[in-house]
Amino acid sequence: MGLFGNFEKRSEVAAAQASATWRDIMQPEDKSGTIDERKALADSALDTCVSTIADTCAGLPLDIYEYQQDANGKRKRVEVEKPQWLVQPNVNEPLLDTLKTTLVSLLMHGNACWLLIRNEAGELVGVEVLDVERVKVYKDKGQVKYTIDGSNMLNGEQIINGHNILHFKNKALPGEYWGLSPIELHRRTINGSLKSEEISTAMFEKGLMTSGAITYPDKLDQPEADRISKQLSAAASVKDGRGKFLVISNGGKIQQLQISPADAQFLEQKKYSAIQIARIYKFPAYKIDPSVTSTWGTGIQEQNQNFVDTTLRPWIDILESVINTYLVEAGQYVKFNLDSILRGDIKARYESYGKAIYNGFMAPNEARSLEDMPPVEGGDTFLVPLSQGDREQNYRKGEAAIAKLVAEVEALKRGIALNDKPNPEEGGIID
Repeated sequence: MGLFGNFEKRSEVAAAQASATWRDIMQPEDKSGTIDERKALADSALDTCVSTIADTCAGLPLDIYEYQQDANGKRKRVEVEKPQWLVQPNVNEPLLDTLKTTLVSLLMHGNACWLLIRNEAGELVGVEVLDVERVKVYKDKGQVKYTIDGSNMLNGEQIINGHNILHFKNKALPGEYWGLSPIELHRRTINGSLKSEEISTAMFEKGLMTSGAITYPDKLDQPEADRISKQLSAAASVKDGRGKFLVISNGGKIQQLQISPADAQFLEQKKYSAIQIARIYKFPAYKIDPSVTSTWGTGIQEQNQNFVDTTLRPWIDILESVINTYLVEAGQYVKFNLDSILRGDIKARYESYGKAIYNGFMAPNEARSLEDMPPVEGGDTFLVPLSQGDREQNYRKGEAAIAKLVAEVEALKRGIALNDKPNPEEGGIID
């Protein structure tokens, strides 16, 4: 091949490299094999991460609020009545199950989809969680649209986000509208963890571990050795050959039976794999492996705060953002209440409530609501310490005093005392 042939070959390679997409770069070809959600959930570390995040987030109180103005013109947050689709989104299951299934889909696939059920008037009355394998997304004339089971029509209408489908997605690459699947992105790590579990299970199933060894100075024939081993194993309740005794004759010796350095390294690899899976979901390693020291804070409250901020809040933000954008009325918003996770002991809570109420930035009924207690009459009034008095009243008194002082100064300029008639005999000034 001549000079020009080499040049043409290099040009073809450069063109092929330049045409690589972001997905090619982020997901290079590998031979680790595909993995589905059922296979992935067989890994105990991954199942712990997904279950804990989904169960915790789905179990949080979910309320809907709006801002209103009170009698004094102040902006105040008020809890409003939940629509039926937010109380029980599906006739076949409670809200808890709907949210949990949605979160599991998000955590496993990077996407979750709701089929929006509307009545004849177009009002939302319920939702159904779809299998994301049935849903595809595409862009048509600048608008993102969807297909379900290969069809882009549903009840005679095009499938559009926020109208008859609701799409929750995790992180996505630029120019793409479908979230990246965590189990696909990290299939090497997950497959490696599953493989190490299979190997460790096979070691015990095949009976590679023994209970001990009995040595004899004289030579024993094989039937006699088998008889002694069987008797000792039966006495030790050995089953399926696991933990059986070895019988060694003719003065044979055996070293103490203990785990080898290779086996110890294998156990460390299993521990490492579990921590790697925890990193996929930003899950604290000490919740997976008790031997790991927590670096998320010194106290339980600090650890819970970090767990909420780093692990839970990103998924909660996805749910709140999508629902607030497409489903709730203008001026309203839904919010998950994370205070139930961050609550300290009862003594610390009551002390903080007392300080908040005394300093006037929390009403008594707000504190009672956090403790699942009913409101009381007059409990919506914000209190102010006696040393400070009523701020608004003091402000009005101050304005009146200033106005009176200005009036007195103006009157003195004219030579007339305020609220006093001029009397020449008392030295009053007559114009």
